[in-house]
Amino acid sequence: MHRPPHRVVALAIALGALLAPAAPLVGPMHPTISGEVRAADPGLPLPGGMPTAAPGLEEALHAALAGFVARHAPGARYRLGAARRYGDWAYAVAQEVAAEGRSGRERFVALLARHQPGKGWQIVAPEPGAREEYNALLEQFPEQLMDESERAFLYLPAAEAAASFAGHRLPWPGGQYAYVTQIDVDPYHLNQVDFDILGLAASGDVYASKPGRVVFVKECSNYGACDYGARGKGNMVVIEHAPGEYSWYLHLAYNSVPVEVGDWVGYGTRIGVEGNTGYSCGVHLHYMVSTGHTAWTDPNNPDVEPWATGITAVDFVEVPWRDLVVMRTYTSQNYPEPFGGSVEVTEPLRVIPETASCVEAITAEFRVRNVGSAPIMLAQVVAAVRDAACPSWECPYRADLPADLSVVLAPGEEYRYARQGRLSRPGTYVVSLAYQDAAGVWHYEADASAPVSVTVSCPFRSFLPLVLAGGP
Repeated sequence: MHRPPHRVVALAIALGALLAPAAPLVGPMHPTISGEVRAADPGLPLPGGMPTAAPGLEEALHAALAGFVARHAPGARYRLGAARRYGDWAYAVAQEVAAEGRSGRERFVALLARHQPGKGWQIVAPEPGAREEYNALLEQFPEQLMDESERAFLYLPAAEAAASFAGHRLPWPGGQYAYVTQIDVDPYHLNQVDFDILGLAASGDVYASKPGRVVFVKECSNYGACDYGARGKGNMVVIEHAPGEYSWYLHLAYNSVPVEVGDWVGYGTRIGVEGNTGYSCGVHLHYMVSTGHTAWTDPNNPDVEPWATGITAVDFVEVPWRDLVVMRTYTSQNYPEPFGGSVEVTEPLRVIPETASCVEAITAEFRVRNVGSAPIMLAQVVAAVRDAACPSWECPYRADLPADLSVVLAPGEEYRYARQGRLSRPGTYVVSLAYQDAAGVWHYEADASAPVSVTVSCPFRSFLPLVLAGGP
């Protein structure tokens, strides 16, 4: 893809001019600008800061936007929103608008501003060749003006960002189709994709793209608008598949999420319905995968949301990322997977030591192999632990050792589990090899691997009998 040369819009505007209530329309009458930039229009209120007069700021932002549009979108029209300022820091968002002045799609430009003594307002635009400078300035913005989530939302990811995550399937029911409405839109939408499930007339079900644990749910918002001011008001589900691997499902319909935080989900698990909440220009699903996230927000506050960090492209089982094309339809293979007994134990469970104190770590080891003809996903692999007095694995007290999450095994591939843990209560325990398949079903004591008994004592918690000494 052709990239324009590195340019940073840095404009020093002399002090003295006051914010005009309406800046002039920049249009074809200016020979250096082939696009159009409309005057300031507050639209929906932006989070953080307050609109405030600052000599030269409005003019600097307007000139920076005009230059950006002329270089990168000469046929487009952008409406510059009111600036938000805190001290020497400010920013403004310009949204693309149609001829009648209304936003029609999620295209915007966030201009970052910092006032420097003797130089005036310096403006940095999201130029393709200036990602590092833009991101560095963004990270310095005060929390009073822009919170962590919005900074992450505006962060410019690298186009080549990719992680070796495997096993994701298209996030809607198997056998159904959806088409791509946008993907990898520079500068803010790289490594992210929007799907319209079943077309414009439907609101399709959203499925987990890969087995994992639900770590965030928000479904309390019933508001959406094609306006940057609606950012933060979207509903979403976030699933953790393994440490450092999260999938995100955004713009979900109000009160449409059937899962809760802590639930384990697999292929074929419905987690919501696509909707139009938050900053959205129509019913669709915004999907992305990340290596991290900002702090989880209050799920009962409709006006705030967390955001992904380390956003990365992923290849789906059905289609690689590079082959996803706007307006092309794709059929999902996201079916529930009944487990077919394709796991074989190649090294039985071993626990060391089998007699331990409650402050002593025990180690559990075993190996399993995929003996089937297709790849399989094990949502969890673990050494399960229950009290020997309990006859089944449905006991209320379980003390499992740490689990390995989202284990993908190719045909013939072997996997070794080796984890340590402590049992803090005295007693006799049963330890078993265990794994959870992609459909969420648990399997214990597989094949030749019999459970192992472990006895735990806590000598430091023993108490001497109480002796009362009395006088004659």
